[in-house]
Amino acid sequence: MSLAEPFLMRALLAGVAMAVLCGPLGCLLVWRRMAYFGDTLAHSALLGVVAGAAQAYGFSGNLWGFVAAHGVIELSVIIIAGGAGLQLGWAVARPGLISRRAALMLAARRAVRLLLGCALLLIIAGAIEGFISPSDLSLVLKCAVALLSGTALYTYLLLAGRERKRKS
Repeated sequence: MSLAEPFLMRALLAGVAMAVLCGPLGCLLVWRRMAYFGDTLAHSALLGVVAGAAQAYGFSGNLWGFVAAHGVIELSVIIIAGGAGLQLGWAVARPGLISRRAALMLAARRAVRLLLGCALLLIIAGAIEGFISPSDLSLVLKCAVALLSGTALYTYLLLAGRERKRKS
C-alpha cells in the first residue's frame, strides 16, 4: 500500500485534523474540569475508528465476535454503575424530607449494593472475555453466548426480589 491510496490519504487527513483539534479541546476540557466527559468521548470514538478500520480490511467479523460475547454484560454493568452514581447525585440535589447527609447515606447503601453486584458481573464478563472471546469459536456461537448471558442477566434483574403470589 502506498500513501497515495484514497483510504490512507483520508486516514492521514483525519489524523492530522484530530491532532490539531484534540490538543486545544483536551486542554479546554481539563481546565473546565470536564475530563471524564472527554475520556468517555474519546473511548466511544475509538471504538468507531476501530470498527471502521476492521470493516475496511474485512476483519469486522472477528472484531464483533470478540466484542459481542462479553459486551452485553459489560455494557449492562456500565449502565447500572451510572445509575448508582445518579442515585448519589439525586440524593444530594433532592434529599426530600430528610437531611442531605441522611439521603446521601441511604443512597450510598443502595449504590454499594449495586456496585458489589456489578463487581460479580464483571468477573463473569472477564471470564467470558478471557476464555470465549479470543477463542476460535464461530461468530454464531459467540453471539449465542451473548444472547444467553444477556437473557440470564435480564431475567434475573426483572424477576429477582419479587415475592411469589401465594395461592389463597
